[in-house]
Amino acid sequence: MLRARIRKLINKIKPKVDSEPTLSLYIPISPNPQFYSRVKWIRKSLDYLGPPYSKAIIHLTIGNENEISIDHMPDEFPEFKSFRQRYRFHLANREKFEKYAWLETGATRFLVLDDSDIIIHCDADVLFVKRFDDLLNKVTSSKGIYGVIAHNSPFSFPEINETNWWKFLSAKYCGKEIDLKYNHSLQVSVACPPYYNNGFVIGDNQSWQTIKSFFYQNFSEVYDLLAPDKELNQSPGFFSLQISLALALFKFNITTHPLSEVFNFANDDVLCEKYASLLSDVRVIHYLRQKYFDRDHIFIDRTQIDRFLTVQNLDPISKTMQKHVGHIIRDQGYD
Repeated sequence: MLRARIRKLINKIKPKVDSEPTLSLYIPISPNPQFYSRVKWIRKSLDYLGPPYSKAIIHLTIGNENEISIDHMPDEFPEFKSFRQRYRFHLANREKFEKYAWLETGATRFLVLDDSDIIIHCDADVLFVKRFDDLLNKVTSSKGIYGVIAHNSPFSFPEINETNWWKFLSAKYCGKEIDLKYNHSLQVSVACPPYYNNGFVIGDNQSWQTIKSFFYQNFSEVYDLLAPDKELNQSPGFFSLQISLALALFKFNITTHPLSEVFNFANDDVLCEKYASLLSDVRVIHYLRQKYFDRDHIFIDRTQIDRFLTVQNLDPISKTMQKHVGHIIRDQGYD
């Protein structure tokens, strides 16, 4: 296939990281075709970028009410059997999952860290668009854990004061008052610590290893404090993973750095307008919004993919995603 050969030649002459690191991605999922198909397209988008991205190991942490077998996971979806050497499967604790649901699935990532040089935590609804060798070099040389600051405060609920909550939580879990040295990207007047959106967070292995025990031991208690007798999506407890990560980074004095929106760009009209100057350099798309398509089923089969490729009048990020999916198909096919 001529396009595939051209792509391989392009990858050979692209700027490379100073010393090619090993990469691992950690993605929390539920065991169903909707998640499986999105993970497949994460893998395809990594392959499109060439090494070291195409060599990345993909760790899937799986939460479910019913008992499932990791041994049978490769039989669940053709992708897992065809690329078996690229995937690792980890089950979330069922007892904790019953209470904390997908939060437990996300937290399980901290229990199964491998020895890769660089570890990326991301959501299943992301797509990698461009290489980010510059960021890999920075993480390798400077260490630390980096991410895009969340757009809004997790404490944006009635009668909840952001500053007081951060002071209370940091005093309780870190023994000192947290430094609110950043600002949210949409609530720009609200100060915050390195409170990253979980869509894409990247760091060196040692930094993740340093915080893993503290994070896992405390995230559920943070949730219990923030969501007593409330529905998960109606309280700050919904964001307890992101809050707990910020506390862990502060407690252990991990190097932090807020990344540009290009590393976790949501298909959101407000963000597209606010960060219009960055649209041409997007590295990671986070397709959160469903104004133009159903994100759960967008990659479920060829019919849905073809339907997405013909949608008109998309927002700029969804349009970029549409073009990129087309490029990947021309390069690799649908499978």
